[in-house]
Amino acid sequence: MYLNDGYTADAAQTGGLVVNYDPTTLTDTVASGGFVAGVPATSNPTVATTGAATYTVGQLVQISNAPTEANNGLFEVLSHSGNVLTVRGVGTTARLEDFTQNQFVADTTVQGDITHINISVLRSGTDGVWEVAAGNVTPLSFSDLGAGAGNSLNAAYVVGNTITTDAGNGSVVIGGTEALQVTATGGLDVDTVVDFDVSSFDLLVTAGAFSLDADTASNVSVTGGNLTVSTLTTGNVIIDAVQLLDLNAGANMDIDVTGTFDMLATGAFSIDGTGASNVQADSGALTVGTTTSGDLILVGADNVLIDGTQVSIDGTDTMNLTMSANNAAARVLTISALNAGAGAGDLVLNAKSLVNVDGTTIELDASGAFSLDGGGPSNVSATAANLTLSTITSGTLFVTSAGLLDIDAAANIDMDVTGTFDLLATGAMSLDATGASNVSATAGDLTLSTITSGGLLLVSAGAASYTDPNATAAALTLTDGTDTYMIIDSVDNSVEFPEFLSIQDAGTPTNGGIGVTIETNATLAVGDLVQIISDGGGANTGELALADADTGNLTDALVVGVSTGAFTAGNPARIYAVPGSLIPVRFAVAPAATVNGDTVFLSTTAGQATMTAPTGTSTTTFMVGILQGGDGADTTPLVLYLPRHISSGPQVT
Repeated sequence: MYLNDGYTADAAQTGGLVVNYDPTTLTDTVASGGFVAGVPATSNPTVATTGAATYTVGQLVQISNAPTEANNGLFEVLSHSGNVLTVRGVGTTARLEDFTQNQFVADTTVQGDITHINISVLRSGTDGVWEVAAGNVTPLSFSDLGAGAGNSLNAAYVVGNTITTDAGNGSVVIGGTEALQVTATGGLDVDTVVDFDVSSFDLLVTAGAFSLDADTASNVSVTGGNLTVSTLTTGNVIIDAVQLLDLNAGANMDIDVTGTFDMLATGAFSIDGTGASNVQADSGALTVGTTTSGDLILVGADNVLIDGTQVSIDGTDTMNLTMSANNAAARVLTISALNAGAGAGDLVLNAKSLVNVDGTTIELDASGAFSLDGGGPSNVSATAANLTLSTITSGTLFVTSAGLLDIDAAANIDMDVTGTFDLLATGAMSLDATGASNVSATAGDLTLSTITSGGLLLVSAGAASYTDPNATAAALTLTDGTDTYMIIDSVDNSVEFPEFLSIQDAGTPTNGGIGVTIETNATLAVGDLVQIISDGGGANTGELALADADTGNLTDALVVGVSTGAFTAGNPARIYAVPGSLIPVRFAVAPAATVNGDTVFLSTTAGQATMTAPTGTSTTTFMVGILQGGDGADTTPLVLYLPRHISSGPQVT
């Protein structure tokens, strides 16, 4: 065969043979709908199948027995969703192998078999070297058959991966004048007996580690000269022995270490000398200790001397420094801190919990300052008699707490201050007592105040009583610091209001007034104008009713107040009743802002106000006040309440 016949482009192209060597049992058949051709850059070729989701992406399938021959052949699966099998090729997803087909011819005939197959491929690569691959899923992985003569070691390796010797062919001998080099990145693995008989042996590992291991007694030795085991630039020399490490020297043993020297024995060790001996460090610290358990014992047949520029004795459990003398003369245990220089000689006792000084009387006398500090809960107490904390001739006594300062007394607390007493809390302050209490000043003013913000609240669970000074012109004054609003005069027993008095509605801070509570005979809403029923009303005389300007009855038109809320007939109702109050009044139509300042009149609609004075023979013209809050939207705007009868028609009685 002459493959790629007529191909003239100057670009390498593969070509070869494809063999279906092992069809699998994964099969399907063409269903109703048949084959649909792919549309370039739009959609890939599809074929309807009897089964659903039989194949997965990348699988190689063979279509056979299709009525249109162009639809038979080898295809790559793109997807098998539901009963539609989509293949790679023409459309949006191209095929991965150049030997598979990439298009269907449209055919609705229900005929054709679909089989998942294993293939073997022999082809010339784009480099001209023959290569092989096998499998049932794309992409396939190709490898070269080998370069050069067919009987080369590499060719033998490619065919079977293993070179095997036998008795008939003998050993594999590699000879010649050149070196045998192994450059594979995987390394050299020899699993058998190795015998090296060489005039010299140089083992150099340029990267990574090397290991010499044996299962029986072994040795590394030289018959003459030195044996050197060393690391050249970095790294440690480690000698490990599961049992005994035996170092024998015919003469002296000299161990010189440029850095540190570490000797660790998991059992006991002993360093003994028959003459004067020493263990010392020429510079740096020398540590003699036990690490996890065991005692450190220093024994001297004569004295034990510990001399040093700085001496530290530390322990992690109970310790003691005791003098146990047995002598008729006095013996002294001295712990002292001396300094022959200009600096101090301090003695510091540190304890995490208790420092216990034994003795009948303990006296601590410092000519300078002294400090008692504790890192945990601490106390200074006397189990009997008084405990005095004081400064004698001068100085201040400071009691400072980073957290809560808790002062508990089994009896009273008596604080006597010759000068002033200042209590300042950056947070809240509470003075509470379970019995009769007082805060008083025997002379001068007593001020209870909030400085920058916050209200002053006086709350009493029982009756609250304030007693004025007798016969004082200003026994109680209510002021904001500039204006005075109320003065109680205990000379003539009067209450004066120097400024205008108004009662503000908390819900509407811009209006309010003083009023009364009277039972109503009508249902009232906020802002309703009301009158009081005259004696002609029978049982309802004296009750509230809606004021009306055109009933012909003058009493009905006399507005006595304005309803403060919603009230039902037969119940008490609260009304604003004091002229000069700024209060909401109800209108049928919201007055515009342009009529603010105009006169407000009682309407002929019961309980409502109007901006137009009513007229008629049976009508009363009654002024309610002056409009202040008109905005064209609010039907209960604020009105300055100034009630006044203007005129009545001739038929009004």
